[in-house]
Order: sequence, then structure tokens, then C-alpha cells
Amino acid sequence: MTDHSLPFEAARAPQPSADMESLRALAAKLAALYGNPDRPDDATLQEERRSLGSAYATCVCLGRGGTGEVLVVAATGHNGVRLPATDVHGRDITTWTTICPCPDGQAHRVMVERARRDSTDRYRQRRIARIAGAAGIPRLYEGLTTDSWIAAAKAAGGKEGEVHEVWDVLETWTELTDMESPRCILLLVGNNGTGKSGLAAGIAQDWVGRERSVLYRRSVQITAELRAAPYRRDREDDTRPTEIELLAAYQECDLLVVDDLGAEQDDPRVVERLFAILDARLQECKATIVTTNLPWPDLAERLGERLADRLFSTNGAVQAFLATPNLRASS
Repeated sequence: MTDHSLPFEAARAPQPSADMESLRALAAKLAALYGNPDRPDDATLQEERRSLGSAYATCVCLGRGGTGEVLVVAATGHNGVRLPATDVHGRDITTWTTICPCPDGQAHRVMVERARRDSTDRYRQRRIARIAGAAGIPRLYEGLTTDSWIAAAKAAGGKEGEVHEVWDVLETWTELTDMESPRCILLLVGNNGTGKSGLAAGIAQDWVGRERSVLYRRSVQITAELRAAPYRRDREDDTRPTEIELLAAYQECDLLVVDDLGAEQDDPRVVERLFAILDARLQECKATIVTTNLPWPDLAERLGERLADRLFSTNGAVQAFLATPNLRASS
């Protein structure tokens, strides 16, 4: 049996030249006919539609927007993956193999494209939420951006030149990481309260918004996770990530933030793991942000010259020295 439903009645967008009142009257008449078991055949209904005027002269859809097979519309997921487009209730968005040239067909086309974009955006927002949840960015820094750091630094009395010097370093690092340059580490050095962690979090949140995988970890958190991780699983019910899995996660994410390096306990095994993580990311030109209170001599004494050299070398890192006043005291 032919389906005479009018799923796109509410979305119709007749051409401006059409008589809107007559269109509404005909729509009501057609709706009444479709709901009547004694309604006319398709040919009669088609004649009714064509009486609307030239815009409906070639109409064959009977108000449904198109003809042929029903197709599920595709939305665009991450990396261009095609996924079924759905509405807010999870129902598939469908279209026809042939869209009618009449105003109903064009309204259907507009509705489908809008639904496709909305579905694509929902997929993106869900992915961003998953990335943000996995990133581990502290809630304390929620909503911070590089712009908010600049505003806070200026409000605290930071010198214009020093603030913009940091901004220039950030822009340089961003350009280098976009090119996958070997200089992929951003080292933020400064005293307590200069906003290093918040600035790193703001950059990380920008990467999350670009659907890039991010891990934000304090250095003491990395060392605690590695110490607690089993070398391998001896029981099926042990769901803890192994040391190898943790190292892989730290090494493979698009952006790794190591916050407050040097605050961890002096442990040769942990230092070796930290070096392995940073060195692996350097080898693969993976974007990395490291914050620390320690200048080179102190960091070298605490974690060894080999690791300190990786961070302070201009071959693999870009350094920003935050000389701004204490932002905490001014907040």
C-alpha cells in the first residue's frame, strides 16, 4: 500500500511567490484526505498538488519530499568516518533516493542537511566529552584559556613585554607542533603562583576542543600510577592498567601535560620512566607541555642532567619563563 503520510509538512518552505494562504488551505485539505480511508487515488492527489501553481508543476512526491527508496542519512564522525545521522532521540534521519523539485522537496533537502549537521555536531560533542573525561584536567582550571592567563597576568601587574614574550613563545610552539617539528616540548618555568598549571590547562582544553587526545598529569600522579601498576596481570579480575599500558598511554596521546615536574620523590626508577616517556615523545615529535618551578641546575640535580637537558635544550624544546607576579595573591 502506498504511504501517503506527510512527515515534512511542518518543514515546508514554499517559494516566496506562492500564495501562502492557499498553500495552508491545500495542506489542510490534503492532510484530511490522507487521513480518510475513502481518499482519492494518487493521480487525483497529484492533480490537487499541481493546482498550487508552477512550483508544483513537476511534483511527484505527494508532499513527502521525495520518491524512491528510503535511505539513512550519513553524518561525519572523527577522521571523516561515516556514521548514521540521528535525531536527539537516537532515531535515524532518512531521505529519499530522489528528492522532488517542488517546494516540499526543497524543504526536505534543507531539513536533512540541518539534521545531518546537528547529528555531526552531537557526535563531535560526545567525543569531546569523552576526551575531556579521559584527559584528567583538574576542575579547578575549567574554562581557563591562554587569553584568560594573559588577562590575569596583566591584572596582577605583569609587565606588558614579559606577558607578550610568553605569548610569542606559545605561538611559536603551536606552529612547530602543527608542523610536527622535533621541537615539540613546551617548557613553562616560573615561581609558584605565576599561572603555569592554569596556562597548561588552558592549552590542553583547546586541544580537547579540537578533538585531540590529551592526558594532563601532575608528575607525582605519574609516579604514583607507575608505582601502583602491575608489571603484568596475574588475575583476570585485575582491571588496573599495567606499567606497559600506562607508558603507552603517556607516549601515544596527542598532547601530554606533565605538571610540576620536580615535585615527585627522588627515585631512580621513576626518573628513568619519566625520561623514557619524554624521550619517546621527542622521537615521535609528539606535543608535550612540562611545567616546573625549578631552574636547570636544580632540575638537573634532582632528576639528572640527561632529563634536564631534554627540557632546556633548544633542539627539542621551546622554553617560556613566566616572570609575572603571583596571580594567586591578586585573585
